[in-house]
This record gives sequence, structure tokens and C-alpha cells, in this order.
Amino acid sequence: MSRKYNTETLYFTDRLRNKLSDIKFYPLTIMEAPCGYGKTTAAKELLNKQEKRVSWMVLDSNSIKDFWIKFCDCFSGIDENTALKMKRMSINKDISSFKEVFILFENLHISEEFILVIDNFQLIQNDIINNFIIRISEILKKIRIVILTQNSILENVLDVILKKQLNYITKSYFELDACDIQKYYDFCGIDINENEALKLYKYCGGWISILYFQMIDYIENKSFQLSDKAYFFIEKIINDKFSEEAKTNFLKISVCEDFTIEKLKFILESTDVSSFIEEIRKVNIFVEYNADKKVYYIQRILTDYLQKKFERLDTNFQNKVLSMLGKWLQNDKRYLEAILIFYKIKDFQSIFSMNVEVDSITKDMNIKDEDTILEIVQTCPKEIKEKYPKSLLGFALILSQYKEWNYLGLLEKEIENSIENNKILSLSEKRNIKAALSFFLAFTTCKDIKVINEEIKKAYNVLGGQQAKFINLRKTWTWGLPSILYIFHRKSGELDKELKSMNECVQYYYGLTDNHDYGVEAVMEAEIRFNRGDFKGAEMLCYKAIYMSDYVSENKKQYSIYLCAVFIMLRLSIVYGNVRQLNNSLKKLKEKIKECDLTRVIDLCEGFIFSSIGQAELIPEWLRLGKIEKEGISFLTVPYSNIIYGKALFLKGEYLKLLGISQQFLEVASAFESIYSYIYIHIHMALANLKLNERGRAVEFIKVALEIAVPDKIYMPFVENGEYILEIFDELKQNNLYKSSISDVLKLYGEYKSGLDKIRNSDIFNKVPQMTERELEVAMLAAQNLTNREIGEQLYISQNTVKFYLKSIFSKLSITSRSQLKVYF
Repeated sequence: MSRKYNTETLYFTDRLRNKLSDIKFYPLTIMEAPCGYGKTTAAKELLNKQEKRVSWMVLDSNSIKDFWIKFCDCFSGIDENTALKMKRMSINKDISSFKEVFILFENLHISEEFILVIDNFQLIQNDIINNFIIRISEILKKIRIVILTQNSILENVLDVILKKQLNYITKSYFELDACDIQKYYDFCGIDINENEALKLYKYCGGWISILYFQMIDYIENKSFQLSDKAYFFIEKIINDKFSEEAKTNFLKISVCEDFTIEKLKFILESTDVSSFIEEIRKVNIFVEYNADKKVYYIQRILTDYLQKKFERLDTNFQNKVLSMLGKWLQNDKRYLEAILIFYKIKDFQSIFSMNVEVDSITKDMNIKDEDTILEIVQTCPKEIKEKYPKSLLGFALILSQYKEWNYLGLLEKEIENSIENNKILSLSEKRNIKAALSFFLAFTTCKDIKVINEEIKKAYNVLGGQQAKFINLRKTWTWGLPSILYIFHRKSGELDKELKSMNECVQYYYGLTDNHDYGVEAVMEAEIRFNRGDFKGAEMLCYKAIYMSDYVSENKKQYSIYLCAVFIMLRLSIVYGNVRQLNNSLKKLKEKIKECDLTRVIDLCEGFIFSSIGQAELIPEWLRLGKIEKEGISFLTVPYSNIIYGKALFLKGEYLKLLGISQQFLEVASAFESIYSYIYIHIHMALANLKLNERGRAVEFIKVALEIAVPDKIYMPFVENGEYILEIFDELKQNNLYKSSISDVLKLYGEYKSGLDKIRNSDIFNKVPQMTERELEVAMLAAQNLTNREIGEQLYISQNTVKFYLKSIFSKLSITSRSQLKVYF
């Protein structure tokens, strides 16, 4: 049976109800919110339930004379004789003209308490009237004055609040957060989930009138797009409240989600934007100002409205606005956003003349952006590409991270030709770009360490051993990953040769790059030793790598090698059962590189560690839920992420899902022959089959994993999953298959299990009680010392909702303070 809609249901937040109930305690209450936020409705509905009598006056002009007539008429309901005397008084724009009124009120004795409401106060407010209201609120002890206004009326609000003279109800009390929206729609007969409510909140900003229009449109069309009713409502506000100049300015910033004063001046091409800012402040709608960040945020619903208007404007106007935005983004080093804006207007000159910083682009890219970058390079006029070989090389490096092999061969030739044919570059610049091209060819992800070695030698010879320029030195070796072995082990049985090639390569590489990623060869050898069970040798090399990394990292902020070494140490902590070292190393790692763009690498480290000790709930959400492609990470990172995601699926008991997508995992890993991924994926497939009582298939998958791993003695993937596959090993040993290697694995597992048990039984890493996704999000943010307000802003929920979740979290963890959350998160 379908639910009956009741769209006339009134809904008020608990925050608003509480503030309105406080009216009786304050001489003056100001309800300040833009039109459409429900001030009048809320006041009438909730004040009528008060025991006190309510007198109501509604202003309709800015005339002081009209104000005084209405005020006297309203006051007659309180004391008719006094009102008659007031009408005979002469009131003008001078505060002194109210002197007789104040004397009259000081001698007035009222037997019962009243509430006097003045609606639409923004029409009359000025310093004279404002001071009059404040003064009579101090004199008339039996009367509670309630002001309904769209604008701020007091400059010294804080002083009045601190004196406990003012009950200040601002826009935030009228706004519905995601939880409120769900409740409101439910009362009206519409079921929406938390995600839909969150989207509505982001879109409408909790604005009740727009939520009402969206609800009506949903009932009619089953969609939450900008409805015609909401569109015309917004248009009326814009036309009524803003000047023509302000309306034009809004169209110019319609392509922005936010702005600072500097950004506004740049886009409007004006040195003075104070009048526009003042209009925004007075109208108090559509735009929120964050005083801490000094940023103005435009409500999504307004940008939708403005963009519809913008699309109908003259093309020249649109192009000029977009060009200014692109230039601003470029100056602000937001290169990807600038490129996408310039491409909208086909401004290839601006795109290619930009000093492209590859990592600052790829870190924000998604699949759609990848397609756009490819389209830009393919459609750019040849003469522009030939002028900018360095930029063309940058785009080639970007595309190489997203597996555009079909086009890269052609692009390589274009770069070579543009270097040769370029008439502007000096001979030295050409040599450096040629060396950079060799680096590109070396680190294109389909190449193995032997090819990298050859290309680095070529670059070294081109430059005569001099330090290279124009080379991206931010992710050359690690590519945003915590494992060197994962990246460079490409062929089963060749691991020792790959290590030898790396040791040869770095002799040239360090000379060309001023010791960039110093210590990479030590990390690779440490990881090899760890995977072979030589834990002491691995630990010793980790200290060597950390020392080498520290040698260059403090000045150059190169922490990728340090991170890879500490990641091995984290895995060693599990072997040793050293829970304190594990916990402290994780915290120290986060602290040391918190200013670097390595957040996703930390997530990979934590995800791997927590999956290894069986705590799926602590794995970062995007890895735990498999939201990998949405993270904008390079395709090289995807197979490694899939290792963690696969183990998370196993730990959560989603065996069929794991088996269903494992073939895709293998296909992704095959893009660059990731031996490490192959081993783990086949192990995870075996684990899932065992749980589904498919023992025969499980044995076959373990045999495949052993076939790949044994030639290089990579044992730790089996050791880390030993508790699940011991029975298979016993069966294989009885059949004399990989008998010696399995014996080595079982020996290592005995040591590993002892350490793992210590970790699991510790207080610090004891299993976190079951929590909802939202509770985990709140807990992790609170553990990072974020305030309730900051958590609410990130998750688009109110501070009260944050408090609700924290109370639940504290109860589940049996803790009493936020500082204790750091033990768990």
C-alpha cells in the first residue's frame, strides 16, 4: 500500500524549538534569516503555544511614520491608554524624539507578560529604530520583544548576548541537516535514504522553502533536479534583492563554487568589489562566508540557476569569463582545473604554454579527465604542440600513468620531432628535454628495471653526466606506492637479476637527479630479504634506507623511500609481535609526512597492515569498499589496492564476490606483469574457495601461487595467510610438491603466528566493536583532533549529529574522551 503524501506538514529543527522556547527568558529575541527560511511560520506556530499573550505587527514599508502607527496600534493590545498617548507624540528620524516615549514606558505598569512580535523588520531598520528597540527591551520588563528580519540589525551582537539581553536565532537554526531532511520528508510521506538526504543538503543548504519545492517536484516527477518552482523562486529573490551590476557579477562567477576577495577581483577585473560584497552581506542568502578561511561559498542551487542563465549568454561573454577563471586557476597552481577550463573554450595556447606539473595534475584526475587529456593532446593543432615539447612530454607522462599505450608510441615520435624542429629552444634545453624523454621512456610503466637501466644510461650520456633539468622527480620510483618490490618484480625467477639491474641503474640515476629517491636499492633488497624470511637482514637494510632517505629528505621533502622502508618495518613489527612499535611507527609515519601529498600511500600502508592482522573495519573506507577507481589514483596503484580489497572481502565473508571479481584483478595486474599481485590474488582465490568447500580449486590456486613465488623464494604472502591455508600445505607436502619451500614457509609461519597473536591480543590493536560507516568516519576524524564543527563541515551533518555519533562511539568503545580514540584510530 502506497503512503499518503502530506506536503503541508510543518517541520522545525530541535535546535530552533529550543531557541524559541527561550524567548521567555530574554527581553529581546532576534530571528535573523533570509526570506524563505520559515521565520514567520515558525514564530506563529511555536509562539501561539506559549502561555503569554502575543501581539503581532507586520511592516510593509521603510517609513518611520508608518512604523510608528503600526507600533502604536500593536501596543494598544497591551495597554490602550498608553498607545493613545504614544499616537499623539511627534516621532522623527532623531532618537531624541523618542525621549517622551521612554519616560512614558518607565512609568508604565503592566500586570501580565506579553510577547511583541515585529515582522519584516529589515524594511525599517536603521540606527534610530534599532536603538529604540534595544532601549525599550531594557525598560519594559514584562514584555518580550521578538524581531523577525532578513538582515543583521546589530553591530554589537556579541556584547548584547554576553549581557544575557539577547536571544539570537540565526539562519543556522532554521536550516535542516541531512538527518532533519530525512525526518521532514518522512513526515510528509516520502521515504529517502541517508545518501539522498545528504545530496539534498549539499544542494539546498538546508533551505526549507527549496526543500519543499524539491519535494513537490519529486512527487510529480520522481527526481530532485532544480524544479521550475524553485527556479522562479530564486529568480524573484535575485531580481528583488540585487542591483543590475550585482546580477552581472553573479553571472561572471557562476563558473565558480567559491571565491576569495582576490579571486573575485581577478575574475571581475575590478580593483574594488566592496559594493558587491556589501550587497551579498545585506541580502544574507545564497553565499556563505567562512571567516577562518576567508572564503565565500556559493550554494549549489544558486550555481545551478546561474549556469542555466550563463549558458544562454553571448559566446564571447562566456569565453571571456572562462578565460579569466582559467588564468586564476593557473596562477593558483590548480593546473588540472585550469586545463579543463581552457579546453572548454579550445584555448590550446594557454594549455600548452602552461608550466605543467605532472603530479599536481594526476593526483586530482579521474577516468573522465583522462579521456579529456587524451582528447586535448590529439586535437591540439600541430604548430602549438611543436612550440612546447616540454609540455607535450608532460602530457605523455600523464597518459602513461593511465595506460594509453596505443597512442604513446605516436606521441613519443611527436616529441622527438618537436625537439628537433623547435627554433626557440637552446641546445642545452634540447639536451635536457631529450634526457627527460629518456626518463619518460624508462619509467613508462610497461618497462622493466633492465629497460629503465638502459634509458637512464642513455640520459646520462646525453647530458655528459650533468644534472638533468625538466624531469619530474616526485614519483619516479615509487609512483605513490609503499612497495618497490611490487613495482619492479616483473618476471618469476628473475628477482635477483632485477635487483642487480637496479643497483647498476642508481649509480647513474643519482648523478642525474642529485640523489633523488636516495636509498631505493636498499629498500628493494630489504623487501626481498623480508619476503624470503631474512627478517634481521631486512631490518638492517631498512635502517640503511631510512638513513639514506633522511640524508636528502629534510631539504627536498622526499619521503617516499622513507615511507617504503617504514612500511617494511611495520610488517616486521607483526613478525616480532611488537605492538608498541607497530602503533608508534604508524603514528610517526603520519606525522612526518602529513604535509606531503602521500595520503593515499598511508591508506595503502594501513590497509595492508590491518588486513594482515584481520581487522577489516580499520581498513580505510575506499579500500575496504573497493572504491578504488573513484580515487583518481594511477592505474599502477590499482592492482596493489586490489590486493588489500581482496583480503578485505575475504575477512568480511564476501567469498563469492571475491571470486567473481578476481579475474578482473588478474587482468588489471597483467597490464604491467605484477608478479607480487599475481601471488596474492591467487592466494585470496584459494582462501575463498576453501570457505566455500571447494577444496580442489583452492589447492590449484595455491599451486599456481607457489609456481610463481617459489623460484624467487617469495614466502611471506603465504606466511601472512598461513592460518587459512595450513591444511593445503600439508596435502601438498604429502604429494612431494614444493616440499622444501613449504617447509620453509611453515617454519616462518611459526615465528609469524607468535607475533601475530601478540598483536591481536594487545589492548591497542584489540578488535574495534562493530560500527556503522558513519560512526567510523566520525571516530577517525575526531581522532585527528578535528572539532565537532569541522567534522560536521566535512560530513555535511550538524554539530548535534556529530555529538550523537560520538556518544554512540564512546559507548561502544567504553571510553570517555576523544583522546582515547587515538588508541583505536
